[in-house]
Formats: sequence, C-alpha cells, structure tokens
Amino acid sequence: MENNESRILLEKDDTLVLKGIALLFLLIHHLFYQNDGLYNDIQLWKDHYLMQEIGIMSKVCVAIFVFLSGYGLAVGTKNNEGIPDLRKFYIHRFKKLFINYWFVWIVFVPVSYFCFGMTFEKAYQHQIGLQLIMDIFGVHEIFFGYPVYCYNPTWWFYSCIIVLYILFPLLYKWVCTDTISVLLASIAVSFLPIPHTDFIRFYLLAFVFGIIFVVKKLPPPINLWIPLAIFAIIMAERNLTKYPIFTDCLICVALVQLYRNTSLYKPIKQTLAFLGKHSMNIFLFHTFIFYFWFKEFIYASHNPIIIFVLLLSICLIISIGLEWIKKYTIGKL
Repeated sequence: MENNESRILLEKDDTLVLKGIALLFLLIHHLFYQNDGLYNDIQLWKDHYLMQEIGIMSKVCVAIFVFLSGYGLAVGTKNNEGIPDLRKFYIHRFKKLFINYWFVWIVFVPVSYFCFGMTFEKAYQHQIGLQLIMDIFGVHEIFFGYPVYCYNPTWWFYSCIIVLYILFPLLYKWVCTDTISVLLASIAVSFLPIPHTDFIRFYLLAFVFGIIFVVKKLPPPINLWIPLAIFAIIMAERNLTKYPIFTDCLICVALVQLYRNTSLYKPIKQTLAFLGKHSMNIFLFHTFIFYFWFKEFIYASHNPIIIFVLLLSICLIISIGLEWIKKYTIGKL
C-alpha cells in the first residue's frame, strides 16, 4: 500500500477496535442511562449524576456503528470500482445482515416466550400478527415507530440500518459527484421534524461521513491534542444542545480522528478488536440478559463497575457459544 493510501483506509483491525469501543458504550448506555435505584451513583449537581450522565452520553455508540457501516460499504464499493450489479449487492449485504438477526431470534425469542413470560401479546399489545411479521424482517420501526416497540426494543436499529443500506448506492454516487450538497442535505434532514423518521434522520449524517472518509480520503493525522480538545468540547456541548443525537455524529468523527492519532497499547487494541468481533451478537441479545431475564441478578451489587463487568462477561461467554453453534450449523450449510 502506498504512503498516500496508508492514511486513507482504516485497517480491518481498526474497525474492529472501534466496534469494540462502541460495544462498551452500548452496554454502559443501556445499563446506566436511567437510574431507578438499581445502582449507586454520585450526584454532580441538582438532578445530574455521574454514572447516569456517562450512560446518557454513551448513546454515541449508535453513531459509531452507523459510521462504520457506511465506511465498510464504501470500502467494498471502492475496491470493486463501483456497484456493477445492484441486485447482487443487496442480496449479499442483506443476507449477511439477516443471518445473525434470525439466528438470535430463533435462540432467544422462544426462551423469552416460554421461560420468562415475554409473550407477543405483552410485547406488541395490538396488531400482534402484523407487528410480529414486521419485526421478523427488521422493519418494525419503519411501520410502527416510537412508542410502539419491537419485541426487543434494541432491534429498532435494524430498521435504521436497512434503510441506510437501501440508500447507500445513491448516497455513494452522490458523495462522488457533489460531497457538499449531500452533507448539507443530511444535516437538513436531521433537523426536519418528519413523522416516523427519528430512527434514521439523526444518523444519516454519520453514515454519510463514513462514505466520505473513504471516497474523499480520511483527513491526515494531526496533533493529538486537537481532536482530543474537539472531542471534549462536543461531549460537553451534548448536554446543552436540543439535538444531542445529531451531536453524536460529530462526536463520532472526532472519536475516529482521536483514535487515529493514538497508539493504543497492543493488548488493549487486541482486547477491543476481540470485543468488536462479538459486537453484533451482543448488540442483538444483551437486552434479554440484563433486562428481560436476569435484571435483579445483574444489578444485585448496585456497584456500576461490577454491574458492567458482569454483563460484559456473561454476554461474551454467550456470544462465543453462539459462534461455536453457528460454525457447526450455519457454517456447514
């Protein structure tokens, strides 16, 4: 790879590290973004508490995952010199997307239904058959949206990523021809109060940034303190703005640049990359573990560190087991 190219692409291990970081944020967000007396916290001022604030800000994980999705699709498209066959592109991408999703459905939904009383009536409440079908195909949020939840509320993200995958060929060509206009359009969409689009409009910009970082080449590494200062300022601003999720897209870009300016200790990088490999599995099933099935057990210590480590450990063990099962079932098929 030429010197000029070395700064264009994040290596595969780099994207895994960033997925690992996003996974840690994901677990922190869901464990601590609200405090119902389940964990001990430190009051900072008035109604603001340390762990809860960290949990709220950790929602940036969604923007990171979306950015990496756009980035990964753009790398594959650039390497193939475009998308020669849209049909093959969609079949390949959606096959990979749904294999994991349906596998987790088959494993976790029956257990929740028969062992923990999480019936479809309780989950959907009305239009049960239609909601179930939409949920199975990952498009529940598109047709129903908040406050009507998927069987697993975390699965709203699949509606977001499915729509972005559909839009990708158009967005990729648009970025190649007129980057400024697609950026402005993405920002405009973020602020338009379009009904039933919250699941995508706030994250379109992060997806577009991921494409831009491939098509127009990543900005070169700069002095470490610059992205660090930008990251800190935006994180602080997040609590003051009326559009914190839009701000997450900017935080995500600053975090990527911060990572590129930092040489992580090799064992730390390897650990994060290992977590990144399991990020999709854990994203899909972690809500079952800490919320539907073993909530009292996970929060029993009331210590945020113990709670976090416990959930992460359980999820990793389960994910490793799932990968082993996939290897000898789906893998052979």
